[in-house]
Amino acid sequence: MTVNEVAAAFAQQFGQDPEQILFSPGRVNLIGEHIDYCGGTVLPMAIDIGSTFAFTGAASSRVRVFSSRFGEIQTFEPGGRARPSHHWRDYVAGVIAELGVGAGADIYVADNIAVGGLSSSASFTVGIARVLMTLAGKPPRSDQQFMTLAQHCRRVENEFVGVPCGLMDQASVALGGIISLDCRDFAFKRIDSNLDDYAVVVMDTGKPRTLAASKYAERVRELAGICSSLDVPCSPTTLCRDFALAELDTMTRRLDETQAARLRHIVSEQARVERALGMLVSGDIEAFGVTMTESHESLRRDYEVSCAELDAMVAASLECPGVLGARMTGAGFGGCAIALVEQAALAEHELRVMRRYTEITGMNAKLYPVSPWGYDSPDA
Repeated sequence: MTVNEVAAAFAQQFGQDPEQILFSPGRVNLIGEHIDYCGGTVLPMAIDIGSTFAFTGAASSRVRVFSSRFGEIQTFEPGGRARPSHHWRDYVAGVIAELGVGAGADIYVADNIAVGGLSSSASFTVGIARVLMTLAGKPPRSDQQFMTLAQHCRRVENEFVGVPCGLMDQASVALGGIISLDCRDFAFKRIDSNLDDYAVVVMDTGKPRTLAASKYAERVRELAGICSSLDVPCSPTTLCRDFALAELDTMTRRLDETQAARLRHIVSEQARVERALGMLVSGDIEAFGVTMTESHESLRRDYEVSCAELDAMVAASLECPGVLGARMTGAGFGGCAIALVEQAALAEHELRVMRRYTEITGMNAKLYPVSPWGYDSPDA
């Protein structure tokens, strides 16, 4: 929906024009997969697909939120004790409880994140928090204030909704643009992308990520087993930094085949992120694309979180002219891959990938070129 369409939808729902409209982006992770919970560095990018919030203050402290995705309105009364209900309203109730703001509001949320893996929950939660803080006269303005907001929203997901996520999604959505985020201490840096001649293309496999949650828990258990087997000071939450790439061969000799593969991925992925950051800043975009593809191979072979559909999508993309690299993104076992594509090759890439993916899998692909989105963007 356009901004004007969202404003009109708000007026139809609430009987008045909105006071303000703001956009909360989704995100993709360019590289650094499955190492956020190992103390690694990740490289997420906020994108121009996300959620738009039209809103106005209310005379009372009551908050009403209409979701276009679910086609329903939920009302939140002041002073009530919020309890999780396993419903989308939990995210709003959790934000209200976490922030402790008393501003009443009418809010219309238009969500255009139709693709799994773009962090729709973080986009929604951060957007709700920004709306309520704005109406309370305390909108975040500095990077540190946005980071604090991200930490609030992470607590909503962890402690209220019950999703054991890290901080990457909320930090990326709250800060905007491309950032490097150190998942040990949450230090972050903004990255000048040098991607003007290229587009990141989100490639939806159409396969639900049905195994992601269970396999995530399995990988976490495997990391604890690695630390036990090595019998040296290390922690599952800092494994990316406990060993240098040069030590990997020595360490893996003390592990069984599966454990060795898991450790090889997380240590090598941290090294890839460090190299990729230098490539991105220096403008060596071709080398950055190659590193993306190396990341996918490690996720497929060593960490075993890919699937036939993701592999087919990556292979179909890499066959096309103008593609610098491609990889799965997110939890894996379905969902999305991303490709780095020259702007001039986008149209041919879309046609060829869609055709080839269908030939391989019998399924239909959906492709979405996205751009970095920051808070200096229009309608921010």
